[in-house]
Amino acid sequence: MFSLKSNKTAYFVGLNVLIGVILFTNTHYAFSKEYVVKAVGMKWKPEILVINKGDSVKFIGMMGHDTQSMVELSPQGYAGWKSNMGEEGFTVNFDEKGVYFHKCNPHVNAGMFGAILVSKDIPQDEFDRLSANSKALGIGGPAVRKIFKKVESKINNRIAAKVN
Repeated sequence: MFSLKSNKTAYFVGLNVLIGVILFTNTHYAFSKEYVVKAVGMKWKPEILVINKGDSVKFIGMMGHDTQSMVELSPQGYAGWKSNMGEEGFTVNFDEKGVYFHKCNPHVNAGMFGAILVSKDIPQDEFDRLSANSKALGIGGPAVRKIFKKVESKINNRIAAKVN
């Protein structure tokens, strides 16, 4: 059977593994950053934000504004977010890479859209899906496509940098 010594060894190994998992998890979040997107007039500043997996985005300047993700222009299966009107400091955590478009519902007609890129390493098929979905939008479609071209430029700059 097992000796007392082997039970102690198994206990300490298990304890070390548990401590390692806790430290790894806490270290991951210790290096994550919080970014700010501000509603200024009828625009988001910045309009396009590039962040890393694990980072969060806080929306400020929200008097007269809300923020809502555009599920059709987010990674497949993403449930999305929606703040309340005027909800100052509404924060969204991003744990998966991808492109996340968002809007201000009262100012869709004014073109108040933005995009958050979680990593510039977006697979081409995902980018193609988002591009097709952006072309199918009705109200606000031209404004979204304009932002989409800027997103495309940021991603293409990443690809060009890898080649060189």
